Amino acid sequence: MFFKHILFFLFSFLFLTPGEKPEFLKIEGLVTIDGKPTAADIEINSSVKTGKFSTHLNTDKANGNFITNLPLNDEYEIVVKVPNFPQQVLMVSSISLDSNGALNVFADFTSPEFDKKLEELKVSSENNLKEYRKNFDPKQFGSTFGNAKAEMLQYQVQVAAFKFYENFNYNNVKGFPKIIRHTDGDQITRFTMGSFSTYNEAKALLDLIRKDSLKDSFIIAVYKGEKKMLLQLVQENILK
Repeated sequence: MFFKHILFFLFSFLFLTPGEKPEFLKIEGLVTIDGKPTAADIEINSSVKTGKFSTHLNTDKANGNFITNLPLNDEYEIVVKVPNFPQQVLMVSSISLDSNGALNVFADFTSPEFDKKLEELKVSSENNLKEYRKNFDPKQFGSTFGNAKAEMLQYQVQVAAFKFYENFNYNNVKGFPKIIRHTDGDQITRFTMGSFSTYNEAKALLDLIRKDSLKDSFIIAVYKGEKKMLLQLVQENILK
C-alpha cells in the first residue's frame, strides 16, 4: 500500500510541466460502528476522469481514522466497507477547490438497536430545543452579551448531531473551520466548528455557514469542558 501511494505521486510529478506544483485536496476521515471507531476497508475512485485515480486504504481499529490526498479538479466515490453492514458511498468533489485546508468525511454504521436509541435521543433533543427557543431571544443575547467574555468559556457553531447521514454533502463545509466530532455525557454525538471567546465572533461564522450551506446550524457554549445552551449562561450567572 505504501508503494502504491509512492508510485502515484511519482507518476504525478513526471507529467508536470516545468515549475508546476501538484495540487491535492486533503481528506481526513473517520469510520465508526455504533459511535465507536472501527477497522474499515476504503476504496476511492475518480468518477469524472474515470480511471484517472484509484486508491485503497484501511482504517485502524483503535481510532477509525484515515488520511489521504486526492488530486484537484475531479470528483470521487469513497466506498467504505465494514463487516456485517451494507457499504456506504460518500461523494466528494475537488472541482473548483484549492489545496488549502482539509475536508472531513465521516462514515457512521449503526445497528438497528443503536438506531432506535438515536431516534429516541433525537426526539427528546428536538423537544428540548423547541422549548429552549421559546424562551431564548438570540438578538437580545447578542445585544447584551455579544462581546462579553468569561474564563474557560468558549462558543462553537453546531452543524449537526447524532450522525452524518449518507446524503450529507461534505463539499458544503470546504473552506470553513475543521469539523470537530465529540460524543458528550448525554451520549449525543455533536459536530461543531470553531472555538471563540465571544458570541459575536461565533455569530459571524454562523451567518456564513447558514448563508452558504448548513441552514440548521446554531451556536452553543462550552464552559469548563461542558456543553451548554446560551440561555444557561445567563441562568447560571456565568455571564453577568
